Amino acid sequence: MNREIRAFLAIAEEGSVTGAANRLHIAQPAVSKTLKRLEAEVGASLFDRSTRGLILTQAGRTFLIHCKRIEAEYRDALESVEAVSQNHLEILRIGAGTMFHLLFLPNVLADLAKEFPKTRIKVEVGQATKIVPMLMSHDLDLALGRLDESDTGSNLEQYPIADVSTGVILSKSLRDRLKLDRIVNAEQLLEYKWVVYQDDPRPVENLQNYFRRNGLSTPEISIITASFATGMQLVATGEYLMAGPMPLAPYYENFGLCVLPTEDPIAVTRSGVWLRKSSHRYPMIKRFVELMRAQTLIS
Repeated sequence: MNREIRAFLAIAEEGSVTGAANRLHIAQPAVSKTLKRLEAEVGASLFDRSTRGLILTQAGRTFLIHCKRIEAEYRDALESVEAVSQNHLEILRIGAGTMFHLLFLPNVLADLAKEFPKTRIKVEVGQATKIVPMLMSHDLDLALGRLDESDTGSNLEQYPIADVSTGVILSKSLRDRLKLDRIVNAEQLLEYKWVVYQDDPRPVENLQNYFRRNGLSTPEISIITASFATGMQLVATGEYLMAGPMPLAPYYENFGLCVLPTEDPIAVTRSGVWLRKSSHRYPMIKRFVELMRAQTLIS
């Protein structure tokens, strides 16, 4: 990637020539000259000067979109060449949503580590809204979570693994008191407070839509937590309910909880593996996808 684009991206992200120079480890005057040369070549001012630093002009914002694509293509090109020439990863970085890191990953990673003992594996837990952008920026090599066609970049591939139904998590004592093995009447759930796990707005929207479909007002959402374990502990008190993936039923039992299906599913989410096309030639990544797809839960 040429120095003009590299300098432009650094200035846009740092908001100043000084910050860009420090980031690129080159002298400030050299960055200023590079920017002037680029603006002359483009034929437009790319930044406005203000007391807050350098701010992108409309032309600069347009140019930034294309430069980010160029940067992504450049990184993908380097990765493709490395995959062909070296055929080895020093570290495999995986981002995984709750269901994947609790249900699928332990067995898959154990098998993968045996087959590729020279590669260190690092797992980051997070939802698709967090880990897919990290995959696109090359901060992760694989992402496991909700698949969404609208989020698919031209350099990404998706492999479905599971269609996940969302049920209602509650304490076993509450289930026994209500004498339920399935939620038929959504109105039964209105008197309880709810815990929502994730900083992703989708679970809240799914819950609200479920009650609206049943002609009911939205229940009280008391707590939103980024900790799945905290959510489980709150539900265990018997005062809260929580929506969660049905396949994690064995995990909920560790907290004295259970999960009940609803007559009208709260949500059914297609989930699976995201990866960059440029990384698919790595044998370890190919093998990871094979191991994950062998566990498919798609009917």
